[in-house]
Amino acid sequence: MGSSDVKYPEFFNVFLPHLCSTNVKIPNAFVENISKKIPKKVVLKSRSGKLWAVALGEMEDGLYMQEGWSRFVMDNKLEAGDFVVFKYNGHHVFDVIIFGLSGCEKEQEGSSVKEKMADEKVKANKRGKDNRNASDGERAVVKRKVNKSRNYEKQQQGGMGLV
Repeated sequence: MGSSDVKYPEFFNVFLPHLCSTNVKIPNAFVENISKKIPKKVVLKSRSGKLWAVALGEMEDGLYMQEGWSRFVMDNKLEAGDFVVFKYNGHHVFDVIIFGLSGCEKEQEGSSVKEKMADEKVKANKRGKDNRNASDGERAVVKRKVNKSRNYEKQQQGGMGLV
């Protein structure tokens, strides 16, 4: 079996604002079928390449996408009944596709991680704070994960990216 034959797990969620505007549950069956431990932070990646950093957290009934999820919801203008597909690439990144009530894929919008980082840097400079705070550390982690994912994708496509 070639490396391009690797099947990564995926799941879907039907967006219901009253249940999942601030966090969304990752199905227990999905979590149980992941061979590696799922990290505490992941990146959601749209087909257009836009990225959102999202923290994962345990609640009594399972694992949830929490901090950062509501931003993804707002940026993509999720509406009741939207069908959201998450495909885990094994390296901290979920590729995401959103289908609207029409059954067709919705165009995804929003801020990329790079745009958010620039906005946060401007805000920090305006406040006169040192840019070595915790959010800088978080941005560095996201950047490393995205680069690792891109390198992995190059390898899967026969490239020479280093992981």
